[in-house]
Amino acid sequence: MVHRAHNRIRIPFEIKGRNYEAVGFMNKGESPVNGDEMLRRIASENGGLIGKDDSAFIAKYRRQLPKKLQQYLLVTNYEDYYQPCVSCLSWSGHWIKCLRWFNDRYWDDNSLVVRRCA
Repeated sequence: MVHRAHNRIRIPFEIKGRNYEAVGFMNKGESPVNGDEMLRRIASENGGLIGKDDSAFIAKYRRQLPKKLQQYLLVTNYEDYYQPCVSCLSWSGHWIKCLRWFNDRYWDDNSLVVRRCA
């Protein structure tokens, strides 16, 4: 299996003057991760996820996301319902906002973390 979203991937993009980048968090050739390991990685290794305001902003203007991001699940914001989860955007002919739980999913080469840039 070839991992596309290994930790060297950085895809910068801008929406209405706000700068972001989608980054990989997997090591090349690494097996998928879940649970606490995923939570640790999105919180620290990539500078952390964007907050709720940026997540809502990107969801509102999701039609402006670059076409090259359509092949990935975009992890945008940490949520805490009855168990830890994240808000995501997924491409299925158009961008769909969804929630993903840490323990119910293995995070792999199809996932990128979105963070805000200066």
